[in-house]
Amino acid sequence: MLDLTLVDLPGLAKVAVGDQPADIEDQIRGMILEYIAKPNCLILAVTPANSDLATSDALKVSIILSENKIGYGLLNLLWSV
Repeated sequence: MLDLTLVDLPGLAKVAVGDQPADIEDQIRGMILEYIAKPNCLILAVTPANSDLATSDALKVSIILSENKIGYGLLNLLWSV
């Protein structure tokens, strides 16, 4: 039996809102990269169904990292409400 840990990471932010620090984009990207760069990581990239997949930041980051892994797993979930 394998142990599985699910880590729900924040979405990639572009603009600081309210009390958030000005470098919020860099902080979040750094935190995300720290988790998904691990060799045994399975990435679930969630993208809204009404957006262009070619411009999805989550998909771009996960594909770049996944190309360097052997036997990587990448799941993309299209979400529609």
